[in-house]
Amino acid sequence: MQEKRLDGFAAISDLYESLRGKGKVDKYEIKNPKVQLYGETAILTYNLESWA
Repeated sequence: MQEKRLDGFAAISDLYESLRGKGKVDKYEIKNPKVQLYGETAILTYNLESWA
């Protein structure tokens, strides 16, 4: 479980690379979705919970 938010592509990429080939996700749930609007740009953030 990731306890805190990851900021930036490099941090997310490093996490995903460390998990590559280590398991299968049978179920996932998006929690706490939040859409923030900045002019014509929308940013979606969420917490992802998964089960194997």
